[in-house]
Amino acid sequence: MLPVTRAPIISGDATVPAVLMRAGVDRASVLIATTSNDALNLEIGLVAQSLLEEWQGMHPELPDMPLRMVLRCFDADVAARISAAGSTYSVLSEAKVAAPVFVSAALD
Repeated sequence: MLPVTRAPIISGDATVPAVLMRAGVDRASVLIATTSNDALNLEIGLVAQSLLEEWQGMHPELPDMPLRMVLRCFDADVAARISAAGSTYSVLSEAKVAAPVFVSAALD
């Protein structure tokens, strides 16, 4: 059984900087975007990245805390392109993640 973790629930559009700030993106170490829309997940990541760059520019006295982003992506080609853009993004293609499980089940 997994341990129970308490976390606040923030309802809102994650492409809006105020919503990301309310969610604590300036203190987060990871952002996970898992909507069913590849472009929206990428937009959330890009908004968060630019918001943090702006925040860090306004607060140079604070330590630079890189934000790792995990984005759900249905299109394997898009996932590969985003991953190639830099180490900040970890992009998971559902098909690529699920394929070994399906093959394993078929072979059992």
